[in-house]
Amino acid sequence: MKKVLIATWYLGNNFGTVLQAYSLKKFLEKENFEVFMQYPFGEETHVYHDFIATFMNKLMYRLNTKKSGKGKSDNSHKAEIEQQKEKFEQFFTDVYKGKHLSIATEEDTKKVKEQIDIFISGGDQIWNPYFLNRHMMFDYVDNDKKVISFGTSVGVKKIPFYYKKFYRIMLSKYRFIGVREESSRRVLERLTKNNVSKVVDPTLLIRIDEWNEDIKKYSQINLDNLEKDYILCYFVGDRDYWDYVKAMQLKTGYKVYILPITQSMQEYRDDYEYIIDTSPLDFLNLIKNAKIVCTDSYHATVFSTRFMKETYVLKRFSNKSKKSQNGRLYEYLKTIGKLDIIVDEEKVFQRNEKNTIDSIEGHLESTTNQSKELLLKELREDYE
Repeated sequence: MKKVLIATWYLGNNFGTVLQAYSLKKFLEKENFEVFMQYPFGEETHVYHDFIATFMNKLMYRLNTKKSGKGKSDNSHKAEIEQQKEKFEQFFTDVYKGKHLSIATEEDTKKVKEQIDIFISGGDQIWNPYFLNRHMMFDYVDNDKKVISFGTSVGVKKIPFYYKKFYRIMLSKYRFIGVREESSRRVLERLTKNNVSKVVDPTLLIRIDEWNEDIKKYSQINLDNLEKDYILCYFVGDRDYWDYVKAMQLKTGYKVYILPITQSMQEYRDDYEYIIDTSPLDFLNLIKNAKIVCTDSYHATVFSTRFMKETYVLKRFSNKSKKSQNGRLYEYLKTIGKLDIIVDEEKVFQRNEKNTIDSIEGHLESTTNQSKELLLKELREDYE
């Protein structure tokens, strides 16, 4: 059985991030690979040193850490936040116990390279230059190793000039690069001058009936405590969506529940009820049973449409922003023929009950199967 190491974000409490990592691991295990996850690592294990890239990398990290630390101290949901942390920790224990490979020292890198057959940069925006961690490109792995990517995203329209050399050198070792969006494919092909393939997000590797089985098996949330008809709001951005949410509530008469990313909440509003004590599978269960889903999240959009929910997608970024990540939403919704669920005018809420999604699995089947075939071909092919 070949051993695979996945480098992706898989910890924390962003539901989509956690579930995309879980999906890729689950799919590979079904295909009889032994899967490990690349765990936190030490600076001394970096083998590629570029002064400008290293300086900008550290600067971006400090800026993003400082930004994410903003907000008011709010202890009103402290108990639920701690309970949520416990549920996430239990999920990580259940899924990854014994499968973390720590890379904290140079000696660790040697052991990992001896142990692992295939190195995979996984899904999500792990190659976003504004949140880059060099280990997500396996900078410690030698060129003679099999290194590929699947469902990876750059997330932005262009790579800053100070990272271009680093990206070219790192990506030169990849035997196969499979990215999630057409925009990422174009950016990397221009940069590397090599072929880059577009593949599906890792969550699409898992059939909807399998997600339903996981919900039945692992979700513990008591839906009887919620209103039967409810609007679920899940926002990962820090824009002010509340006028639109209030308009939805007034127009429909439905109860509004807010599912927050707790570490990024700047304040809790007294006019809405928060559902915090949730696991990753509770997140899916809440989407599955909602009457309406309102979100700016890529993965919440994916799951809402796959569960055939009436969905309204808000833009997390201005389309003109160089850091805009809206492209991935447009590309996904274009694939399933549902660009009309993106909200262009947030000053009023115009309900369209036809936004209830018909089954989209047929739209996704062909591209998903092609992506699976590409991935398995690369995993199973022997290189000289």
